[in-house]
Amino acid sequence: EEQREECLCLILLTTFDAESRIVAHQEIPIKTIEKQARHLNIPLLGVPLHRASSESYVDRLIKAFDIIQKRTGQKINSLVFGDLHLETIRQWRDSEFQPLGI
Repeated sequence: EEQREECLCLILLTTFDAESRIVAHQEIPIKTIEKQARHLNIPLLGVPLHRASSESYVDRLIKAFDIIQKRTGQKINSLVFGDLHLETIRQWRDSEFQPLGI
């Protein structure tokens, strides 16, 4: 029986304000995140958020997930967030992304 080797594909994805180029809540410039990704040798997908846009945060992330899946050929099966210590944000994200099967 042939065993299929699973590939764990890690991608750093972060949202940031399109105008200020700052990552919200952490108040870190996107340039700093770019440096961290290069240092860790992890691909980065930055998702700019436009304040005046009618497009929701979740819709922007769904588009980013689609880009990742098309480029890697793999289904996204888990997400890890850096601000999960904030319980209300964690609950909101769980409720928003769980229906997507992620």
